[in-house]
Amino acid sequence: MYDPNRTDGLRHSFLYLVRNEIAFHYKDQDLRTSFEKHLREGHLDAALVLCEGSGLSRFSLIDSLLTFTIADGMGEKLEDFVQQFMTRIGEAIGLVGDIGHLLKHLLAPYREAVEMREDKVTIDPALCAARDQVEQDRRKAKA
Repeated sequence: MYDPNRTDGLRHSFLYLVRNEIAFHYKDQDLRTSFEKHLREGHLDAALVLCEGSGLSRFSLIDSLLTFTIADGMGEKLEDFVQQFMTRIGEAIGLVGDIGHLLKHLLAPYREAVEMREDKVTIDPALCAARDQVEQDRRKAKA
């Protein structure tokens, strides 16, 4: 059962680590410690992937560093990490489903008052024109 005052074990839970230590509020010291540990242990792969598509180029070192930091935070050895990670992902997805069922049940009496609609997001024409100009300039530079 959910207890908002629970603190035991929470610091090393999968969702806590991903939300508070990695995705949004990573701590430099945690990343540094994990990096130094795995560098000493020879786990780092520093390949560079280059792609023409914008946003697809990346350093695999960053992927490794985040993996190591999550594994270390969960207290898992790298050999066991993938299985434990997938287990935790499954638990998180199951929790989302459970919350959905709970909300459906709680909101059932108010079903008539709930309005669902689709909406459309319009992009400023000046922004579209600027993007088109950049793309046109790139094509000219390649030709």
